[in-house]
Amino acid sequence: DVDLYYRWNLPLAEARFRRAIAADPQMALGHQWYGNLLVAAGRKEESICEMKRAVVLDPQSLVAGAGVGQALYFAGKWDEAIEQCDSILELDPNFGPAHLWRSLALQEVSRWDESIRGLEQAREFLEGGAQVKAALARATAAAGDRACAKRMLGELEAGSGYLPPYEVAKGYLALGAIEKAFDWLDCALANRAHSMVLLRVDPQLADLRDHPRFGALVSRVFLQAGGVNEKVIPSTCLRAG
Repeated sequence: DVDLYYRWNLPLAEARFRRAIAADPQMALGHQWYGNLLVAAGRKEESICEMKRAVVLDPQSLVAGAGVGQALYFAGKWDEAIEQCDSILELDPNFGPAHLWRSLALQEVSRWDESIRGLEQAREFLEGGAQVKAALARATAAAGDRACAKRMLGELEAGSGYLPPYEVAKGYLALGAIEKAFDWLDCALANRAHSMVLLRVDPQLADLRDHPRFGALVSRVFLQAGGVNEKVIPSTCLRAG
């Protein structure tokens, strides 16, 4: 939805999702997208309920099942997220989103080797490999292999394809390069990267939340009334096509 992922206008997006659900309460996709909004809003239990409702309405949907794992991840229910994604991978071992959310949850419980293997599988099964490679660089840095992580980020920056600034920022954060991480988040803002809607709830950004630049960045993304800042002036980015 444009209001959620481009304008980052959560109140307007919520109003539209609720109207869509009221018009067709049995539409699983409506509940799933509303669950995505609730994740971004930090409404943890509500997000889990909406994602589970989507599964009830469409129990064969692997996407909806992985959505439950996603909601559990952002709710800080790491073990439950892993179990949920495991159940999806039992149905389809090649389903990339389940590998992704499982791998991110594994990082939160310091199961680094498993997480890295899972991200490698996610990269194999998902399109947009640069985003997963950046996440892999972040995990590799956090696991202690800084040289490998730097090499991976350097390869991304030297490439010619899309460079996901939000994920690159988290890679540099894991390396302890705080200012560079903020520069890449500024780049993500300038490029209206859809993941910026998760800025306030992403557990991988926890180490930045007390930094003065973080509050300023949040205020540039979200207006106090919850709307979109249409006056964002793109900053100079290294490369984020």
